[in-house]
This record gives sequence, C-alpha cells and structure tokens, in this order.
Amino acid sequence: MEVKPDGTTAKLWETDCSKPQHAFSVAVGLGFSVSKTEFLLTISIHYQAEKCFNDVLHNNLQLTWFKRFLSDKGCEAPLMFWQAVENMRTNCKDGKARQARAMIITKKYFINIPTTPAEYLHCKAEIIRDIPLLDKVTPPMLVSAQACVARSMEENWYADFVATFPDDEADRESSTKYAMRNTLAGVYKMAAHGKTKGMWVMFAHNIICFQRGIRHAPSLRDFKAFLRKEAKTTVEQNLRRHVAHPTGRVVNKQFVYTDRLINDLEFWMEVERFKDQADNAAACAMSGNYTLDDENLLLDKARTIVKCFIDSDFPPRVQINIASDLAENIVGLVHTGIVERGLFHEAALQVFTPLMFLWKKYSAELISKQTDEPTCSTPVKRSASRKRVMSIIGGMPYRKIYAVNEDSELHWSFSLNHGLRLIMPLRLMMAKRVTNQMGGRSDHVSKVSIQGPTP
Repeated sequence: MEVKPDGTTAKLWETDCSKPQHAFSVAVGLGFSVSKTEFLLTISIHYQAEKCFNDVLHNNLQLTWFKRFLSDKGCEAPLMFWQAVENMRTNCKDGKARQARAMIITKKYFINIPTTPAEYLHCKAEIIRDIPLLDKVTPPMLVSAQACVARSMEENWYADFVATFPDDEADRESSTKYAMRNTLAGVYKMAAHGKTKGMWVMFAHNIICFQRGIRHAPSLRDFKAFLRKEAKTTVEQNLRRHVAHPTGRVVNKQFVYTDRLINDLEFWMEVERFKDQADNAAACAMSGNYTLDDENLLLDKARTIVKCFIDSDFPPRVQINIASDLAENIVGLVHTGIVERGLFHEAALQVFTPLMFLWKKYSAELISKQTDEPTCSTPVKRSASRKRVMSIIGGMPYRKIYAVNEDSELHWSFSLNHGLRLIMPLRLMMAKRVTNQMGGRSDHVSKVSIQGPTP
C-alpha cells in the first residue's frame, strides 16, 4: 500500500517519531498495512531527497506527498503545470508532437482559466505574463515558464512541506548499491559492464580525437585534402568499371557520394554549433530568461543550415549524404517554425558514420607516414649489394647469412622469428669479395687493351 501522510500523520511524525523505527509503529497504529522493510525504505528515500526541492519533483513517492500537501492548501495548479510540461519534454519524441502538446498546455493553464496566469500559477515572472499575449508559444518558452513556476513553488511551500517530517540522523545506504554488491544478479551486471567498458572507452576516444582534429585548422585542412583524394580515387575506379554513379561508393556499409563528403563535414560542424546555441537557449529557459530574440536567433541558424545543405538553390538540392525523406521532414519542421536541439540529429548521425570511418583511415595513414620517415637528418642509402634478397628452395623462401665464427660449417637454421636461414661460414664471403674484385680488374684491363692507350 502506498504511504500517504495526511495532516494527522505528519503531526504524529513530527512530535512522536524521532527515528524511522518509531514511525513504523505509529503508521501501524494508524491502520497502514505496509511491511516494515518497505516502510523503512520509503522513509530512507524520503530523507535523502529532503535536501533538494528538485529531488522531490523527480521522486514519484515524494511528488505524490507534495501534491497532497498542495491540494490541502488549494494550490495544486502550479505542480500540475510543471508535470504537464515535464511530460511534454520526456514523452514527446518529435518536434510536431511537442508543439501540439505545447498548444494544449497553453490553452489549459494560460487561456481557459478563471483568473490571470500569474495568480493561477502563483508566479509573477515576466514570461508568465507574456505567454497569453503571443500568437505562437513554443516548447522552450513553456520550459522557461516551468523553471519559473518551480522556483516559486520552492520559495512558497517547500519549507513548510519539509517541516512536516523529522530530520534524518544519518545518510543510509541505497538499496540499489547494496543489491549490486551482494546479489548474484548484481555481480553479473557488473561483469557485463566490465566487458563493454573497453569498447565504449575506445569509441569515445575516437570521437574525441575526431572533434579535436576538426577544430585544429591544419588537421582540418589535411583531412579535407584526404577526402578530395578519396573522391578522386573513387571516380577513377568507377570509370574503369563503368559504374552508373561515378562518385558513388560504399563506406562502412553505407552508400555515399564521395563528392559530398566535404559538405558532410561542413554540415556536421555547423550542426555542432547549432547544438551549442540550442544548449545556451535551453540554459536561459531553465533560468527563466528566455526571450523571443533567443527563439528568432535559433530559428535563423536552422534556416541557414537548411538553405546551405538540405534545400539548396543550386543542384543537387540535397548537398549532403542523407535520405530524401529525412531532408523533406527537416525542411517541413523548419518551415512550420518547429526548431529544437534535435532537429538535425538523424541527419548528423547519417553523415557522421562514414566521416568517422574515413577519419580513422586518415589517422592510420598519417601514423604510417610518420613511422616511415627516417630519424636522422641525412639518410644513408644502402647499396644494392647490401640488400637482403630472399631465395627459394623447394618452394620455400630462405635467407643467406654469414656466421661470425670462421670455423663454422655450412648448415640450415629455422626459427619462428626469422624463418628458414642458410648459415654460411665467413670465409666464403671473403672469397666471394676477392673474386668480385679480381673480375672487375680483369674487365678493366681487357677494355684498355682493346681501345689502346689514351693520348
């Protein structure tokens, strides 16, 4: 059974219950049918959340208690408005659904009310007075109003609500943490977390390197040159194979047009800037300082991105590698004025996958070039006679090497590190050198005798 304190229960808790165990006996005496473990867990959760009003709003049990507390005072409208906006933020996944829910909330709490919005919501913020006068109310405006209403509830009633409960003696251990350490299911969950942690760390490292690289001007310039080279290589290969799309190519299981890769990179960078601007606007909304200028500035940014990359006046109309239906959806949302942080999310994901794949390829080539470069300033060229040449015997490759010891005999050697080798004594190498030198001198003498002495 859900434990709901009324006025009598709260008073008894305040006067007679200095400990949660005492509160359980009082609850049983009042007729609550609840187990002791459940009751003590409920009390411990409540104690932890009393420290912050935001925790009360995001805890289902305490939110029920607070709603009952405001209902007794006849002031439950602000909390109902806060819940309606929170439901819009969490449950409406796309922009159209959020805008439709915003219209319903506006009519219910700002237009079809018996008094003014400031009196009905017990909030005197400027945005509360401005919303009924606007032709169109967007979700960020309601989020800003929600923050103002929450601040008013905290200032007006939170202290009185906390006063109905006793103070906590000490912080208690969370039951979730206890179960994580002391149950078999918790151990399995921790083991699974350890297995996937390395993959997530590697994935996050690649993303961080990509973001840092494109913010560095020389790296960005080199990466764009690499993308142009990839596009040129793709065209040359497709022309030799007579492919229908000369610039088309499959990158990481996704078909892309390589001549649009640079546009994909520019689009992704602009979307990141758009997200930063939307985050700043959301911060203003949470603090209650959101204005129409912030709304118009964000809308202009979204329209500019759409005009440059998704609905361009120059052919092709879609300048980036995204699906046509996704482009139409984004254009429709911007034309109706529905602009939010996740407007370009799906499009950014589609262009990010091949870009990330090519970035890793670019990084690998860059590292290989650095390792291939000689460390000394004046590289020493090895003569052709010093190069080791692989020989073949019975279809098996082997190398000829000379032993340091002159008394060693000719023999074969094999190891996993060096493979098959023919070990030759050092005296054979000396004899080979003498033979080569004598042969070179004899050739020189024969040439001089034929041509005659020089004058």
